[in-house]
Amino acid sequence: MTNVRAFRRSMTPARKQRIWDREGGLCKRCGEPVPMTGAEVEYDHYSQIAISQDDTDENVFPLHVDCHKAKTAADAKIRGKVERQRLKHIGEYPASPFKIRSGGFRRRPAP
Repeated sequence: MTNVRAFRRSMTPARKQRIWDREGGLCKRCGEPVPMTGAEVEYDHYSQIAISQDDTDENVFPLHVDCHKAKTAADAKIRGKVERQRLKHIGEYPASPFKIRSGGFRRRPAP
């Protein structure tokens, strides 16, 4: 997607414990209890790391695997828009193959 690589810290057991304790052991999306480790839990970012480059503990929270899939699907639209804006800003966004054909401002005959 983007050529800018974000620095992603590893999710150590101590880091997971800090984040899980801060959130009270609840999934941030559905509010149900979530285990601290295991196949049922994943950790995600409030502000997408590809956009914000922020991988601090304050930007990470626990989610159930299904809740994470739903959040990621919803975030895809935002990521696409940010990437298009970034490419336009640096001048690398491809021109549209469709040209708008308009009659322009034609002179009309006087009544």
